[in-house]
Amino acid sequence: MGPILDPVLLRVLKLLLPLGACGWGLAVAFPNWSNSDDVVHLYTSSQKKGLHLQIHPDGRVDGSSSQTAESALIIKAVSAGLVCIIGAKSRLNLCMDSKGNLFGSSSFREEDCVFKHTLLKNAFDVYESPTHRFLVSLGRVKKPLLPNRNLPYFSQFLTRRNEIPLSELSATRPREEETFDGYFEPCVPTSFGEVREESLGEAGIDPCFPIGE
Repeated sequence: MGPILDPVLLRVLKLLLPLGACGWGLAVAFPNWSNSDDVVHLYTSSQKKGLHLQIHPDGRVDGSSSQTAESALIIKAVSAGLVCIIGAKSRLNLCMDSKGNLFGSSSFREEDCVFKHTLLKNAFDVYESPTHRFLVSLGRVKKPLLPNRNLPYFSQFLTRRNEIPLSELSATRPREEETFDGYFEPCVPTSFGEVREESLGEAGIDPCFPIGE
């Protein structure tokens, strides 16, 4: 029996492996739907609610309390530490404009649709646009990832296994993209090094874990 690797390490190694060009082209036109590990959901939460990042066929990006076909995602590595995120059903790339707003686009533009992936000490993931310098966030406040600064609300994600039947992820024709800036109630961050004991959302972890004061 071979060695058993830590799940977090496996996830990091998977993100570091290049999977071809981004966008819903030949590289992922026919994904291996028999392997549900190809599809994941990005989950974030506060003290009051938990959300899964969704990319709708019309280009809207928002959050859902439960997993949906629109929150099913494929995360592909561009190069070491850089990824693109694609809606498994909408076939749209997750992209960001110059103000940090998220939208889905059928066109892949490297300056808008590539994100730097960072694994934090608390085992949460953050995704930052190297071009626009903002973190991917489902909250209204848009901020970059800065040392010794609190992270914006709903910007720390857990990667969850897909529970949506793969038959529901059939292709839909994307409509004209539009920018959508969702708003959700903010959470109260803890100080650096603290971990809340109470269970918050399905994850049982408070994602309002700052980099530091």
